[in-house]
Amino acid sequence: MAVLAASCGLPHETLTWTPEAKPGNLSARAREGRYALLLSHARRHGLDLVLTAHHLDDDVETHVIRRRNGGDVAASAGMRTLRWLSPDAALGRPFLGIARERLADLVTASGIVAVDDPTNRDQHYDRVRIRLELAADPRRKARARANLRRCKRARDDAERAFARALVDLEETGRLRFAEDGALLSDRAAFAELSPRCAAHLLSRAVVAAAGAPRPPSGQAVRDVSTWLRQGPPRPDARTLGGAIVRIEGGEVVVMREFGRGAIAALSLGAAKALGGRFAAEMDWPVVFDGRFVVDVGPWRALPGARLVPLGLLGKGGIRLRSCPVVVDAEGRARAALAPAARRLGPGIGDLAFEPLTPHLLRRDLDLPEA
Repeated sequence: MAVLAASCGLPHETLTWTPEAKPGNLSARAREGRYALLLSHARRHGLDLVLTAHHLDDDVETHVIRRRNGGDVAASAGMRTLRWLSPDAALGRPFLGIARERLADLVTASGIVAVDDPTNRDQHYDRVRIRLELAADPRRKARARANLRRCKRARDDAERAFARALVDLEETGRLRFAEDGALLSDRAAFAELSPRCAAHLLSRAVVAAAGAPRPPSGQAVRDVSTWLRQGPPRPDARTLGGAIVRIEGGEVVVMREFGRGAIAALSLGAAKALGGRFAAEMDWPVVFDGRFVVDVGPWRALPGARLVPLGLLGKGGIRLRSCPVVVDAEGRARAALAPAARRLGPGIGDLAFEPLTPHLLRRDLDLPEA
């Protein structure tokens, strides 16, 4: 992308990603690294929208990959034209409805020499093999495009219905957000919703409460959703996707799980500040564990200061132990969220914060922000 910009004489900056030498899906890590670089660049320049050049053929390939991997209709709907990238930025794909060939013709007609990436022909990658298969069979490619359109319509219809149900649940007080990052819902709501809608609510609630980068598997969500809709439940709690789903009387509480998946400490000296409205409202806003935006400005100069979960200090109940606390180099608590500060005694500063639970629950839905 930078090379193309240079050939056109456009101002640009080359962003370099250096992969760690470790096993695993290199393509997935490269994708995550690429978005992290773009997001960091956007923040440095005060931007809240990142645009990429994904096109229709990319979307079709994604659709085929996900269907082969057993993805449901929502997963098989491929990419979104606009989606959440971070609390302070969105990702847009303005060319998603345009075929690769048409874009290539436009580039050529403009006198631009496109960059040739040799990995686009490396058949070690599933995406490349699928690309070649579709190119060799135009009818199969046409069917894949039609199936992708069908899946997108089905996803959009389902999300519109879900958005209406979500608005009703919030307006009637049957769905609530706690300041400790937990999500609370009347258990009866899960029985009133259709099985598909109830599973969708649970999946989003788990992502929101756990700060997870992606939802748990569809079958795991359906199993726990069925457990919630039946009664009386035994046991009274289940774990799912980094969250605990707990029955407390007539209420379902979805909260961050502490212990099995470690909550990473965040060094304040190295923490990257968010942009957007958070930058206007806070001195140095950072994301902790994907679940809170915390203003660490007053403590950044404290030597060795870190954000850690309260549970690391041996404090807090099942919900509060995942809340962030500022500790100094000796591990002494210096500041915390108000509900956690009460567990630490006098002399603990208050952290200005905003739970991301409501934003994550509504992510990518056509709803106004709260």
